Amino acid sequence: MINLIILESLKLLIMLFCLLLCASSIFTALFSRESESYINFSTSFRTLFQSMLGEFEMEDFGKYQPQGALLLGIFLLISSIMMLNLLIALLGNVYSVLAERVDGEYN
Repeated sequence: MINLIILESLKLLIMLFCLLLCASSIFTALFSRESESYINFSTSFRTLFQSMLGEFEMEDFGKYQPQGALLLGIFLLISSIMMLNLLIALLGNVYSVLAERVDGEYN
């Protein structure tokens, strides 16, 4: 059963990682001249990962603060929905597997 949970979670974590890669490249391309937090790909990746965990500052975008805040908001919304989807999918799959096993034992 733990193997099923790991396989299902890897699929969605790979999708989340791809989203983080794409967003890091976009933020690097747009805000590398304005902010130390997005100066290269690795710092953008780390900054966006930290922002997914709730640590972000709007002052990092400099004169492009409205556009940066909008893009960051869209990224955080999409990533949080994906993480919530991961939780729901894991619980749903575990429930269905357990329900099948219980039905098989009683029949």
